[in-house]
Amino acid sequence: MTKKQYLKKLEYCIQALPAEERNEALEYYSDYFDDADDDDKVMQELGEPEDLAKTIIVKFTCVTAKETKKKKGKVLGKGQLAVGVMV
Repeated sequence: MTKKQYLKKLEYCIQALPAEERNEALEYYSDYFDDADDDDKVMQELGEPEDLAKTIIVKFTCVTAKETKKKKGKVLGKGQLAVGVMV
């Protein structure tokens, strides 16, 4: 599998995330590949894209839940919405 194929599969597996979070994750891992300069080693370290996707989704779910808890008890301004993602 090439870096491009790996990232494409990862993108497919995290498509349930909001676009901003999905793009953040893909940019992070693309940069990770670039910095390492050894695609095979990076793929071995990260594991299968499906498994990495599960970790990413949990990470973003936890962040969203923490942000929601911080907002609990506070009055949200017009146009603000606290959202949690269930996995």
